[in-house]
Amino acid sequence: MISPEACPVQVNLVLIHGWGYDNSCWPDGLVAQLERHFNVILLDLPGHSGAPEPVLDTAYGDDCVDQLDAWLDVTKAQLPNRYHVLGWSLGGQVAIRLAHNNSHVDRLILLATNAKFVRDHDWQHGMSLGLLTQFVEKYQAQPAKTMRRFASLQALGCEQSKTFAAQMVAQMAPESSKLLGLKLLHTLDERAHLKALTRPCLIELATDDQLVPKDWVEQWVLAPTCMVNLVAGGHAYVLQSETLASRVIAFLSPQATPVTVTQ
Repeated sequence: MISPEACPVQVNLVLIHGWGYDNSCWPDGLVAQLERHFNVILLDLPGHSGAPEPVLDTAYGDDCVDQLDAWLDVTKAQLPNRYHVLGWSLGGQVAIRLAHNNSHVDRLILLATNAKFVRDHDWQHGMSLGLLTQFVEKYQAQPAKTMRRFASLQALGCEQSKTFAAQMVAQMAPESSKLLGLKLLHTLDERAHLKALTRPCLIELATDDQLVPKDWVEQWVLAPTCMVNLVAGGHAYVLQSETLASRVIAFLSPQATPVTVTQ
């Protein structure tokens, strides 16, 4: 985590990356543009830092959500008094959970995020449980190969997808500790927390995303403080977009007025 004292700017922005990466995945250009306006704080998801993390100790139990909540308690204690939060993919789900009943969060941005990643009888807008289970099994058996497949799926719909996928693979070290994140993708259901959200929230989805269907927002009653934006690209457009920073800055501007989504 970057110390909030590292930058004199008083408006804090917390970034939470997606599964498989660490906080170095954010493009330098994006971070540089954001740092002109915010004190940017880069978090590592639990199990993704490449270093031992006490919050993952067995004392927290085997339940992945309990482990996440323990990590969130530790993280919230280290964050400034007020901040915005931006999360991508799994990081977006974690951002929703971080913002729930948290008066320290001002605004929330969710990029290529689904409120619930797994499809079931009352949620038809996610991945099948069988496919995700198969992915976990393959990751345990052949982590490097599975990461390459995951990168290819993220890159679909993005510019120069094959080259882009190879670049992403270089950023995703296959580590057993990242299985916690896969369990969270299986388990997290942030629909109720998202519906109850009282903070202004921007949900940005990609038109050609192979992992998060863009139409889930049309089938779910969002909080009235939410607005939705569709952009061209695939799941990993976040790492490629040259205009993302300007949209983030505009939404987090004190003058910005959240738009209520029409459903």
